[in-house]
Amino acid sequence: FPNAKIIRLDQDSALGAQELHQLMHSDQVDILIGTQMVTKGHDFPRVTLVGVIDADVGVDLPDFRANERSFQLLSQVAGRAGRAHLEGEVIVQTYRPQEERLLAAMSHDYQRFFLYEMTLREVLSYPPFSYVANIRIQGLPSEHLRQTLELFSNHLNQTHLRVRGPIIAPINVFKGQERWIILLISEQRSTLHTELNKLKPLLKKQNKLNVRCIIDVDPVDFS
Repeated sequence: FPNAKIIRLDQDSALGAQELHQLMHSDQVDILIGTQMVTKGHDFPRVTLVGVIDADVGVDLPDFRANERSFQLLSQVAGRAGRAHLEGEVIVQTYRPQEERLLAAMSHDYQRFFLYEMTLREVLSYPPFSYVANIRIQGLPSEHLRQTLELFSNHLNQTHLRVRGPIIAPINVFKGQERWIILLISEQRSTLHTELNKLKPLLKKQNKLNVRCIIDVDPVDFS
């Protein structure tokens, strides 16, 4: 679009909220290109078309909330179009056009998505039908890191918890360190905490050996 006036919104752009609001309410912008930031709390009455590029990103992460986050994001970004007297249109690029999260978001049918997601979580014993904790293990690539992962895996498989992992974290390398996660699931919160308390001596020992081990109870972020 060689003649279009285009602005960008992401964490690296210097555009402030007030400046963005003024620009989007004027005739100085034809196209706004941005990350998920464009979905959050903005009211752009002149927007008539929203395009979502690769709406499947993030769905395959090892995170039981991935569908929920995707549904929320799609619902929010779809709501940016046609907010005033102008009609709106939303175009979504996806390889999975028949997925429930997408169909429910496009029809703004929260009840449909809620029933689907709750049924899925109940079958897989994910929250709110269980209690979970996430252990993140990270360190420089080394034999000691491998031994730590094996040590935790062997220990946890002898507990009363369901164990998923170790698997590589979504952000698998950060500042030169490998990152791994282990998800622990229990139907009883007391059982989960009892087993986590037994892990503390093991965690302290590994932390002294330059392998960082972090426990996150009721995690909301698995990155």
